[in-house]
Parts: sequence; C-alpha cells; structure tokens
Amino acid sequence: MSPQDVLCVTNGCGSAMNMISFCLGEGDGKDCFITTSPAYPVFATDCALEGNVVVKYAVKTSADDEFKIKLSALDSAYKQCVSEGYRPRALITTDPGNPMGSVADVNELRGIRNWCGMKRMWWISDEIYGCSVHTDCSRPHISALNLPLLEGDIDPPTLVLWGFSKDMALSGMRVGLIMNVPRQRDWKLIETIRHAATKQYSIFSMVSPVAQEVCARMLNDEQWLAGFLQISRERLTSCKRILCDGLGKLSIPYSEPHAGLFLWCDLTEFIEPDDQDGLGLFNKLKSDPYRMVVSPGSCFFADKPGMVRFCYAWMADGEEACREVIRRLTDFAHETRKGL
Repeated sequence: MSPQDVLCVTNGCGSAMNMISFCLGEGDGKDCFITTSPAYPVFATDCALEGNVVVKYAVKTSADDEFKIKLSALDSAYKQCVSEGYRPRALITTDPGNPMGSVADVNELRGIRNWCGMKRMWWISDEIYGCSVHTDCSRPHISALNLPLLEGDIDPPTLVLWGFSKDMALSGMRVGLIMNVPRQRDWKLIETIRHAATKQYSIFSMVSPVAQEVCARMLNDEQWLAGFLQISRERLTSCKRILCDGLGKLSIPYSEPHAGLFLWCDLTEFIEPDDQDGLGLFNKLKSDPYRMVVSPGSCFFADKPGMVRFCYAWMADGEEACREVIRRLTDFAHETRKGL
C-alpha cells in the first residue's frame, strides 16, 4: 500500500469506527453492522454515537474450532438481523481476535470476503493487533490489504483499521488509520468515504501535528521498527506462556492466544449459583486478598458466565507480573475449591 491508501488519520480507532458508521449509516437507527461474539464491546458505542448504527454481536464462534468464523454462522446472523427489521450494511471482523487472540487463515478470510460480496455488504477489518502475532505461532497475520484475490472471488468494498495503541504500545498517543485496499482506491464508493471522512467529519477527530510527527518518525525508521516489533512479540509470547503453563497446572480451562495481549479463560467452576452474569466472580477477584483486575466475559458477549479476559501486557515487568497473577490465582483456586 501507499500513503494514497490511507483514507483518514483519526485520534484512535474508536473515532475511526465512529466515522465509518456515520458515513455508511442513514441515521434512522435501522442500519446495523454485524460482528462476532465474543468480541470487543465498544464497537456498539462507537457506531451508535453519531451514526446511529446498531452493532449486532450475532455471529457465534467457539473455542472448539479456534473461534473460526463459519459461513453458516454468518448466514444465521444475517437472517436474524433482517428478521428484526435491520439493514445489514457491514461485517466487522477483528483479526487477530479480541479477547481470544485467534489468528485467521487465508481460506477463512477469503470466505468472509466472498460472503460480504454476496450480501453486497462492506467488510470492515479491524487489524489493531496485526503486528503482535506471537513467535510460537506458525500462522502469520494476513491483512485484508493484501489478501489474494483469486479467480472466482468476490471483491466487496473493504476498509481496514489499524492504530498505534496496541502494536506500538502507545494508547495515549491516539493515532488510528482508516485504509482502503489498493486496488479499490479509485472506486466511487471508496472516494465517497474518503471525501466524507476528510472533508466533512475529520475536524472532530483530528490528530495533533506533534503526535503525527512522532509516529511518522517511528514508521520511517524501519530498522528500529523491526527490532521493536520483534522484541514486543517475544515478550508477549513469554508472558502468554507463563499464564498458560500456570493455568494448565491449576486445571483451569483456557484458549491459548496466538496474538495480541489477552487470554480468554474459563472460570465457570468458581461461579456462585446466583451469579448470573459473572460479576460476582469479578468482584471477588478484584477484592482482597487477590486484587486481580480481569474483564468479565459478559462484557464480550460470552456464551456463559464465568469467562474472563486476562491482559498480560500492561505491566513494566510483564513476566514477573504474570508469575504473580498465577500465584494469586493459585491461592484463589485453592481457597474456593476448599469451600465447594
């Protein structure tokens, strides 16, 4: 891709999604974007604020098959949305996945793209963890920007999101990008989005010149960038390994992540009978003596209470922090199992 394929620079990917919903929606509350579950919950807020677009977390995925997005699940979600009176305008995918850390292969991505084409929908590919695939994962991240277009494939209008907050560990910098697939650069649909984003809406989500200059210098120093990303991937892998090994010894089910900053864990065993949404478990974990801040699975539209998301990348000494998490989780598991 080239700089011409950057439709807009925004103050974070949340603003980017907000802008896209404003551009694609008619504003009457009947347009919807379809996405998966479990998935990032703030899509719903980002798309509702100005665009009045509803996000339907209707595409069910499962740990049993590594959270692959199946065509049958897409069809079911589409039918559900139409039956509820919505106009499905776009499919949002997050690859690598949040909260699962899954990485899609080329066939899954081609299936997603073809499905969007058949339904005459936009494909919005959120790739904010795209440079954080772990070093022990044999499957590379494949961006929608360079996904091969083979004979017989359908090519729907596609927008790709990426930002500095996750891969570059710069959440406070607030720099996100909306990109188009290079071969679609001159499409009228893409030109319309570019005009709406840059000429009419970007004033509400501008990035300061200082932040742009800092980020541009980082990207221009390719030698430093390659070294930084490699070290980041190695550290993420080491932290993930400590958590996975510790959970395995405790016989606590989890889905091993292959990318990103999060681990999706099943603490259903420790749920109280009257804890319908898992918030009781959350309160117990964050309170003395355990003091662990996790994200409840209900926030991500999990299919059952007791699912939680661990983040293993926010402490300065990540490996030591992960060892401490396992120590506290060991105490929690032993004490809770003793009382069952």
